[in-house]
Amino acid sequence: MLLLKFPHFLTAVFLIALIGVVIVSFFVTTQTLLQVNIPDKYRGRVAGALNAITSLALLLGMLITSMLGDRIGSVTLLATGSCLNVLNGVVTFVMLWNVRLRLDHPEIEQEVTQSIMESMR
Repeated sequence: MLLLKFPHFLTAVFLIALIGVVIVSFFVTTQTLLQVNIPDKYRGRVAGALNAITSLALLLGMLITSMLGDRIGSVTLLATGSCLNVLNGVVTFVMLWNVRLRLDHPEIEQEVTQSIMESMR
């Protein structure tokens, strides 16, 4: 009966589960980096600051999207958010590719650094 009223219910459940897996992997990675890289005496402060900043960012995002949703519409807002997420993914991919290139070929980074220094003279 529920599937008759909402024909895309199973698709939505699948997508929500998929997003949940991505979000969990993000939080596990973040917590692991905090645990490994922050000294013990600062770990609680850093974790508290990170949680406070995350909460404020979520609150600010809700405030902005609620104001924009009334003005430009929810479909336009969702499409814009999707485009920004894709752009973020492309930028992240390029940045990680550059890091990988530098780690695999340190001589390239030295050549690029030398050419930049020479061009600044």
